[in-house]
Amino acid sequence: MRKKVATLPTSRTTRNDRGFTLLEVLIAVAILSISLGVLFGSQSRSLDYAMEASFNFTAPMLAAKKFAELEAMQSIEDNEGNFGEEYSDYGWKLETEEASFLYLASLQDLQPPIVKATLTVFREDTSLSCSLIFYGQW
Repeated sequence: MRKKVATLPTSRTTRNDRGFTLLEVLIAVAILSISLGVLFGSQSRSLDYAMEASFNFTAPMLAAKKFAELEAMQSIEDNEGNFGEEYSDYGWKLETEEASFLYLASLQDLQPPIVKATLTVFREDTSLSCSLIFYGQW
């Protein structure tokens, strides 16, 4: 009687039963990492745009409010500060100078002279800023 010897299957007969190859796994990981990189970059830009939109809505409102307060004091001079607890990450700076009217000589002789007031509102943790310019006699 002959004994049967167990043989290992050859690679040709079991190729379909082996699962994923290392090359297939590496390609899948590369595609996944590229996709996630694009997705996270898009999300980051989206957050930046949302913060900028919020600033573009809030800053002009705060500037108009601050200028109304300064105008009510009847004295406009260089100054700076912030907007308190509610808008603690927003600051403001007021710069004044005598306005020059090169083409309107009749306005240059006014007494008191016309003052140019530039009110800049900025967000302290970013580079965003908004400036409003007012002219008047204070």
